[in-house]
Amino acid sequence: MENQGERKFSKRFVIGLVMVILIAAGLFGGWYFFGPCGVARVNSANEDIGKILQQWSAANAVAGNTSRIALDGPIMRLQEIRQQASELKVPPCLEDAKHNLVLGMDEAIDGYLAFMRQANNTLVESKFSNAALYMGQVADKLQDVKSCAPFCK
Repeated sequence: MENQGERKFSKRFVIGLVMVILIAAGLFGGWYFFGPCGVARVNSANEDIGKILQQWSAANAVAGNTSRIALDGPIMRLQEIRQQASELKVPPCLEDAKHNLVLGMDEAIDGYLAFMRQANNTLVESKFSNAALYMGQVADKLQDVKSCAPFCK
């Protein structure tokens, strides 16, 4: 038969254990959603990158349909969007995606500038090909990170 002191100890032990479990669950939940590559941070960064990509796509379509002599304005718009992308704050697990995004934008802008200068077609095509490659890598990295968050490295 348990005495009253043992019951108090047992009750305190159970309450303490429950508290430790709740605190650990809260800390894990906080890390899971808001840690360095937490789900909430990754989703927010994905949305921000998605908005920039939409702007880029629209401005790129305009530039692609603009004559050589009228490309100054569209290139300036592309450069503004590229600057936004460069300044974007992303979780560490999305730094590679951001880096490739900026590289892809740089290549496309360089392609338009080379086209304006009437550079060799091989150079122009190479720039746009590189831009497409980087942009494809961005999409792949965004998908990879979204599927592994918050356990991404």
